[in-house]
Amino acid sequence: MDSQNANSSLDDNFFKSLADDNIFDLMGFTGIDDKKKEELVKTMVDTIRGRVLARIYDMLDETGRNDLERISEKAENDKLEEFFKSHNIKYEEMMAEEALIYKAEMIENAKLIKNQLKNNNKE
Repeated sequence: MDSQNANSSLDDNFFKSLADDNIFDLMGFTGIDDKKKEELVKTMVDTIRGRVLARIYDMLDETGRNDLERISEKAENDKLEEFFKSHNIKYEEMMAEEALIYKAEMIENAKLIKNQLKNNNKE
């Protein structure tokens, strides 16, 4: 399934605003150049989108999964939005939930790494 194309217009603006919340500052990564930030944001977006699709797939029966895959492969965003509505899938809410969870995980992981590096430097 080509989720990248099918969902990109639905959530690109959402993730641009997420990036503006400056997760990099929250993680303590203030010296990262813009190109690297863009690469990291793309990876974050792909990860979050994958998590949401996994949740959606778990909610659907086999017919629904096949329909979703067919719509996604054709990158038919209007039909994708109709599909979500007809199956009572709150895609944007799920994206927001997963983004917050992912952001919290990233911040916690950054803290753990910094602590580990600090401890290694003491040895």
